[in-house]
Amino acid sequence: MKHKKSQPKIFLEDHKNILKTGFPYKKKLFDKNSKYQNVKIIETKGFGNMLINDNIVMTCERDEFVYHEMISHVPLFSHPQPKDVLIIGGGDGGTAREALKHKNITCVMVEIDSLVITACKKYLKTTARSFENPKLKLKVEDGAKFIKKHKSAFDVIIIDSSDPVGPSSVLFGEAFYKDVY
Repeated sequence: MKHKKSQPKIFLEDHKNILKTGFPYKKKLFDKNSKYQNVKIIETKGFGNMLINDNIVMTCERDEFVYHEMISHVPLFSHPQPKDVLIIGGGDGGTAREALKHKNITCVMVEIDSLVITACKKYLKTTARSFENPKLKLKVEDGAKFIKKHKSAFDVIIIDSSDPVGPSSVLFGEAFYKDVY
């Protein structure tokens, strides 16, 4: 009797039927719904653990540093003396991790979905290690509402959001950027 080779599990990223990308994976590590979105972490065969919100890949262990270094260091190096940094989104912790590498920086991070933070602390530990940094003040609330009511200025504001669907869609509107300004 011949042994059938088992088919690999493939997670398909489906973004409004525009792009479908497949990732072979070993197993699902986390799969829960928050009031905002579905949050998954899968252990892939080539990219390490991968965070997926509403079936859209957010980040993975293998190459997350490319995104997080660019989204944080470029604006911070373009400011002469950044001290107070606001990060809206960034629930995986990678942007805060990179920003906090700069001297004299303190960060406020506003993430809407505590489930993303919980999942990343458990399964994306390298990315999420910034949550233990005492120079990070974490707020779990709506970033658009936070910026609207917040009166004091920040030296640098970094928007680390997902695609403009779901809970982050408001972060792509003109009204939001007027409030940021």
